Amino acid sequence: MPEDEDNPSTELLAMNDLIMDNFDVLDGFALIKDLNIQTKDNLLYIDFDVPVRADYVDKNAKQGSLKYQGGLKEDGQ
Repeated sequence: MPEDEDNPSTELLAMNDLIMDNFDVLDGFALIKDLNIQTKDNLLYIDFDVPVRADYVDKNAKQGSLKYQGGLKEDGQ
């Protein structure tokens, strides 16, 4: 990732600051929680939590049949 392989710490620190300042939401999905960035062996390791609410979806029919009796009035009656 760093272009200067002899002195990568400056670029890694700049990238760390950029991520910490701007990475707070997955676009159109969820907020980022507990963002943690570590530098190890000239690499950035990033971990974070994405809270998700899951809900059971029942796709079974709620009503098997509908009995209808009636019609429309004609001529205003």
